[in-house]
Amino acid sequence: MFASRCISHRLLASPTRIFRCINSSSDIDLHFKPRFTDEEEAKILSIINQENTDQLLKFDMTRGRVKNLEMWRIKNGPFHSLSEILEVEGLGEKVLERLCNSIILNKTNDNNLKTAQGNRKQLVTPPFDTTTLTRLQSAVGIHACATGVSWAKLNKDTNEVDDWNFQDFSFLPKKMLSTETYDIAVEILKRLPDADVYVMEATPTISPQNPQATKALPAYNQHMELTSMLLALINSSGKHGCIGKLEGGGLKNGEYDISRNKVYFLRAYLSARLFKTLVGNERVSSGAIISKLLDGHDDLPCTAITTKGLIKSEFMSQSSVHKDLLGHALMLIVSFMNLCVYKNAASLHVINSRGRKN
Repeated sequence: MFASRCISHRLLASPTRIFRCINSSSDIDLHFKPRFTDEEEAKILSIINQENTDQLLKFDMTRGRVKNLEMWRIKNGPFHSLSEILEVEGLGEKVLERLCNSIILNKTNDNNLKTAQGNRKQLVTPPFDTTTLTRLQSAVGIHACATGVSWAKLNKDTNEVDDWNFQDFSFLPKKMLSTETYDIAVEILKRLPDADVYVMEATPTISPQNPQATKALPAYNQHMELTSMLLALINSSGKHGCIGKLEGGGLKNGEYDISRNKVYFLRAYLSARLFKTLVGNERVSSGAIISKLLDGHDDLPCTAITTKGLIKSEFMSQSSVHKDLLGHALMLIVSFMNLCVYKNAASLHVINSRGRKN
């Protein structure tokens, strides 16, 4: 049995492409002759290439077909013509024409929109756009707590940890001025490795009715202040964020488009839920999980990682407090990559099946 495959051909003399699907039995030409102007076609392609699932569901498309569109884009990159969309499973000429008309006329499907809003389980904020996803090669997870800030960098292609470090806070006073917090944020920025995106964990809100809220509020505010400063510094830094460095578009070589966001927030407690290090609202030691991650155990709900150079031995030489600090950063970036980038079925199953229960 021969697996079917599709090969695209660019026809220079024609405004459309013809795609020849070759299988074991026959050759079939797929083509779409649109009645849209060049401007309308450009608008349609722009929306289809850039919008995420929930945004595309506003138009005349079922969720299954939208998912097929996204999977095709992730695998092959952006669509270059309307004809190319016919390669997507479930999108024939009639379906494609309906979608195009819906986009041009801005005719939204209210039922799809309500379903998307009602069922949305956003794992990361802001939503991950397809362009960022397809161009991403590396990501850094940043974990901040009272004992310090830790970070871990993961390479997408090799799933290798090639930078894993921390900044200790044991020497800091309990109360600091904003200028002092800023100085700390700058020092951390200098040590952070460059990557395409940076990921932090969303900070849980504190309820005023919580009797412990008054005691926790100063530390909470300081944490939020440091997080905000890191977000601003990373997004305005020329060193960090390769995705922000664009080719063409009026930018000279080496210039950065600082309007592009490079910092994302994974939903609170998501990594702890994935690796089962959360009891109630309290995190337990991550030591056992980190040992399994570093040893490549296959009983974890994630893709096995590898480590670069002496990273593993340097981790083992740390104190238990610093090991735990480093461990949270590693679990954070592994969770982000498996849930949001790799779309690992085992990882998603753990999160979806457990719901809000821990």
